[in-house]
Amino acid sequence: MQTLRVRDVMTPGPATCRPTDLATEAARIMWERDCGAVPVVDGEGHPIGMITDRDLCMAAYLRGMCLADLGVDSVMARSAVTCAIHDRLDAAEHTMAEARVRRLPVLDANGVVCGLLSINDIIRARARSAPRDVDGVLMTLAHISEPRRHDVAEAE
Repeated sequence: MQTLRVRDVMTPGPATCRPTDLATEAARIMWERDCGAVPVVDGEGHPIGMITDRDLCMAAYLRGMCLADLGVDSVMARSAVTCAIHDRLDAAEHTMAEARVRRLPVLDANGVVCGLLSINDIIRARARSAPRDVDGVLMTLAHISEPRRHDVAEAE
């Protein structure tokens, strides 16, 4: 059996944002890419934090402000737990469990964000490689983890 690597499962080429962006930019990326988190990077593409949909919602609610009045730098987590593109998938899973995070920015050999590994990516990969009698919970999670497709009607 082949050992799965992060590169085999990750979502390549994730959209990123900068700490100087408005929170609306992070929200736009999340909507358009159907994702719940965006890596925050410096000018060279190195991760300096993460911003999640929950971060955006809670900051706007708790501060009584709209997203257009919030900067990414005031909302983001100022650290990012990461993994490398050539890491074994089970090692990345362990990192997620230890850090209690659902997503990991994936770094190339230069430390630049080149992908994003989510718990959804892992669930779908494990469901594909599982035997026919896979547990119903895994299959349910695999179906829930499928990306949604946005219709024009949804946006209206």
